[in-house]
Amino acid sequence: QHRFTEEKKEEAMPNDDTTTTCYLHCCWSEIVFCNGFHQVTSLDFDHKDVRYYLPHEIAFLTELTDLRLFANHGFGTLPESLARLTKLETFVISGNFHTGTIPTVFASMPRLQAIQAQYNGLVGTIPSEFGTASSLESFNVAQNKLEGTIPPELFDNPTLSYLYLDHNALIGTLPTTLTKYTVLRRLEFNENLLTGTIPTEVGL
Repeated sequence: QHRFTEEKKEEAMPNDDTTTTCYLHCCWSEIVFCNGFHQVTSLDFDHKDVRYYLPHEIAFLTELTDLRLFANHGFGTLPESLARLTKLETFVISGNFHTGTIPTVFASMPRLQAIQAQYNGLVGTIPSEFGTASSLESFNVAQNKLEGTIPPELFDNPTLSYLYLDHNALIGTLPTTLTKYTVLRRLEFNENLLTGTIPTEVGL
């Protein structure tokens, strides 16, 4: 398992062009990106074929803005401590094997713009609190095992433009608030257990 330490490596590395040494965790070129204070700002493990789980200690990476883990062998639940990453903007765990529910506290992350969690094994309901996620623009939880109804609060979010809910086990009808949703650019809800009709005001 990968661990981040404060050890120094005595040679110049591609990720550090200002000194002759770099902190070991900042020396993983094209994977770990740091700022000038050797603080991790981005982790890009997309398509790296790694087996991992998200530990609670990840919350110590307080300068992290991007966390990308697409198409690996991730497992386990999503720790609520992720919500302590107040500078996180992009969270990508799609194409893994994560289980458990979507933590409600994620909706309180002030800079989070994109959640891509499709193709996992997430269960439970979609938290209505995402209707007040102040920066969220894209929310993709397709291809999971989510149940319950589509929270009408989602369509009260003035920033949410891309919403992918397809291939789950959602029930009920489309919320009436959908007809008042003006910033929506893409909505996918096929392959669920929804009933009723699509409002004509949607303009499909």
